[in-house]
Amino acid sequence: MEYDIWIALFALMGVLLIIRTIMNKTNKRTVMRVNPETVKASKDIILRVLPLVEDDSDSLRGIHVLPCDKERVKSAAKVMAYCFNRNSQYEELARVRRCFVNLARFQDDTLDEEERVRLAEREQKQLTREIDTYLAKHFG
Repeated sequence: MEYDIWIALFALMGVLLIIRTIMNKTNKRTVMRVNPETVKASKDIILRVLPLVEDDSDSLRGIHVLPCDKERVKSAAKVMAYCFNRNSQYEELARVRRCFVNLARFQDDTLDEEERVRLAEREQKQLTREIDTYLAKHFG
């Protein structure tokens, strides 16, 4: 009898913990402030990355070739996508989207080739979902 109360209490706490985890997972959001400085910095990053991804090749490249880390390039691409959409420059928007998705080609050199290919395929799907969700949410 005494243990029944404790079992019910732990079960209730477990359910509440699961609900809290689910609620916190869906509310994560990064806020990017778009101002002239961030636009200029983003443009500089994208202009350095575009020649690397627009070489009409599907081959994998080392991550060290990028001018900065992938997360920074992704943020810069999102800022430029925002600017191009606001100015109705849809050709440039498509170019930035392709740049964003092609970031999957840049993988760690220390991994074997098979692992790099597998990671690139998975990351390309994830990046495609991420940029499409971003564009639909903010400009759809």
